[in-house]
Amino acid sequence: MAKSIVGPVINSRGIIYGPTEKFGVMFIFAKLADDLGFFLEEINPEGPKAILRREVNNGLERVDSIFAFKSSDANHDDYLTDCDLLICWNHDWQECPVEVMELRSRFVKTSAARFALDKVVGKSHKSAPDSKSLSINKGKEEEPAQESENPVNRDELQQRFNKTIQEIDEKIKDLF
Repeated sequence: MAKSIVGPVINSRGIIYGPTEKFGVMFIFAKLADDLGFFLEEINPEGPKAILRREVNNGLERVDSIFAFKSSDANHDDYLTDCDLLICWNHDWQECPVEVMELRSRFVKTSAARFALDKVVGKSHKSAPDSKSLSINKGKEEEPAQESENPVNRDELQQRFNKTIQEIDEKIKDLF
């Protein structure tokens, strides 16, 4: 039996998990087209492509669109031909020559707790929460973490992770 792999929890409109490939992006967009300001005229899964309309001035503009999981997946010579909009889950191709709509940023928000945890683990986010929401000790200014010159070994990283989880658990246990 094949393993079930799902994306991040989005829990919106009956969709529990985010997509892991372009057809999932197409499905999520189709469910949310109206909320995003689009009318969906036609879907062609071979592309995968869609013909959309969106309101402009006093009419409806035709928008030829394509779908990709990551915007860089569309970095092919002919993939963007006759395309006005690239709809993707993760926009990682800043030089994309057409308009890009990233769906992930509409669902997956980086909370202050997640940002702090990822900071310990070593991940980074494009937009960090403001420093006030990061501060666990209200009223105290926190010093930014200094980068270590030596790489962290796996055991030390695990210890730091466990310590952070314990600290977060202590801070939030009275909330529930």
